[in-house]
Amino acid sequence: RVDRLTDAKLKGFSAARRMPDDKPHLGAEYRMLCGLGVKAIHVWRYCPDAPSDDRWMMLFDLMSNGSSVEILDFRQAHNELLSKSKHQLVRVWRLDEALEGV
Repeated sequence: RVDRLTDAKLKGFSAARRMPDDKPHLGAEYRMLCGLGVKAIHVWRYCPDAPSDDRWMMLFDLMSNGSSVEILDFRQAHNELLSKSKHQLVRVWRLDEALEGV
């Protein structure tokens, strides 16, 4: 099966990670990071077993420091990511608070 979604916030795909199976009855869930080459990081949820209208959800945006994002990846666990923008230091983001209520 191939799933497609056309959304400008999917540009600059960088990383995907399968989430822990906290709710196995809902099926697999993935987090995806996009934003390489742009000035914002977009965090997506993808659930391949969900109904077609619920498979893709843009969870939130994180604004870079005004420079284009060059490196973007998950760090250790599913609740942290790291980014590096052009001419800037590496930044570690904690996603726990941002993901609450999603």
